[in-house]
Amino acid sequence: MNSNKRNLRVLKKEGKKKRVRFVLFTCLFVLLLCAGMFYAVERFIRIKEVLVFGNRFMKDEEILSLVNLKKGDPIFGVSKKEIYKRLKRSSWIKDLYLRKELSGRILIKIFEAQPVAIARINDRSYLIDNGGIFLEELKDETAFFLPVIKDIDPKGNKETFMEAVNFVNALNKKGLSQSPNIEIYGQRKEDISLKFESISIRIGAGDFDTKLERLLIVKDEIQKRNLNVEYIDLRFENKVVVKTIDSEPENKKKTEKNERNVAKKRKKR
Repeated sequence: MNSNKRNLRVLKKEGKKKRVRFVLFTCLFVLLLCAGMFYAVERFIRIKEVLVFGNRFMKDEEILSLVNLKKGDPIFGVSKKEIYKRLKRSSWIKDLYLRKELSGRILIKIFEAQPVAIARINDRSYLIDNGGIFLEELKDETAFFLPVIKDIDPKGNKETFMEAVNFVNALNKKGLSQSPNIEIYGQRKEDISLKFESISIRIGAGDFDTKLERLLIVKDEIQKRNLNVEYIDLRFENKVVVKTIDSEPENKKKTEKNERNVAKKRKKR
């Protein structure tokens, strides 16, 4: 009886050992198979083409030069992380989506930065995005109807520069930034001003949405009354100051000139 029990325990142990050996063998076989397949894919699948889409401002050639991959290179020779790192060297590229296909194609979808303004510093102009990041220097800005942040040094006067960028973002939000000849200037946050249609508009720091709403109301009133305005001051909390240009001196000069002309004509007669 006891010998039968011992034999039964021995058989169970041997059965467990066989199952463990079978599982280990199966796992090893699967690992070797996967490693072999990966080696084959890495060695034999080559890049046939790199497709770029989603880009509006950057040319395909610029992006491909950053990727630095050629037809015939092993498709898994460079990791996705490395390609991402290469592309992120450009300030234009905010993010990207990358996919490698066993057909040999690499797909790259680009999410670009959006230029919102032109920073003009020491007679040089740069496109900047909504975070104040410099995208590139402009050689020809005639195609861009963007606000110009004028003579505010982003290094020496970073706080004021970023306040100007925030104001540009507020203009965009209200749909007021696409008009030509908009200039933003000021050497302190409190002095941020907007030049629009030859009118100086003193904005100041912060609360831009409220100030722009008041500006739209005042602008309508100015147009209705046909006022000749020198400047508008929006820096006060509960009021708007509108300084009109006195046109009487100019009219007086024209009247005097007309009178002199008439007198000359009478003398000639």
